[in-house]
Amino acid sequence: MIRWGLLLLSIGLTLVFLSFTTIGSNSHLTANFLHSYSIDVPEFVRCIHISIVENKSDLKAVVMVYNGTDSYEVSTPYSTYTSSGKYEFFVVKEINTTDGKVVNTTDYYNVTLFLRVVKSYLVNDPKSILLQGTGLSVIGAVLSVKDLLQLLDKKVPRGS
Repeated sequence: MIRWGLLLLSIGLTLVFLSFTTIGSNSHLTANFLHSYSIDVPEFVRCIHISIVENKSDLKAVVMVYNGTDSYEVSTPYSTYTSSGKYEFFVVKEINTTDGKVVNTTDYYNVTLFLRVVKSYLVNDPKSILLQGTGLSVIGAVLSVKDLLQLLDKKVPRGS
């Protein structure tokens, strides 16, 4: 006889633990761009490391970073940890570090973006998996308790 309650409970708990599991990843991206670059980081990526550097040593680039509704201006070299989302990078200006003058836009040099995935979930949608696992666990627990009560009811004679 299959104990469906225990089976559903164990599958549900497995899904709950799977939704919380993250792994360290060794995937990375290097992109050179002159004026703009955009990337869409999927939701299952929990943490990424972004570095932006200028390819010419006597220049400093000012880059505008857009992430949905959030935008901020950074200057190279820049490094931060962030999460998933759609990112757009725009070179606003490049400044010569020796004399402080803004470089002509036709003379821009490449800016390099390094993006490294630090942690990612094992599943694509961890919230959905968590809800499914919780639901299966509750159903399994109810069925298990019901089976246990029926088993106890059979063993204990009534009216004795």
